[in-house]
Amino acid sequence: MVVSAFLASSGSPALVAGGAVITGAGGGFLIGRRHGRRWFRPDVRILKSAYLDETDAFFPRRGTP
Repeated sequence: MVVSAFLASSGSPALVAGGAVITGAGGGFLIGRRHGRRWFRPDVRILKSAYLDETDAFFPRRGTP
């Protein structure tokens, strides 16, 4: 937020958008890294633990992009 507020004061919309993208991506990564796995449950519709297990099995076989 601080970065976005600083860039907004410069007046350039491209800089504001770029700062928001970088801040949002970094923040999303940190939240997911710290709290992500506890959101997965076996009985929910979207964040099923089976999807996480499939993903964990996929990457050792195929590698990362």
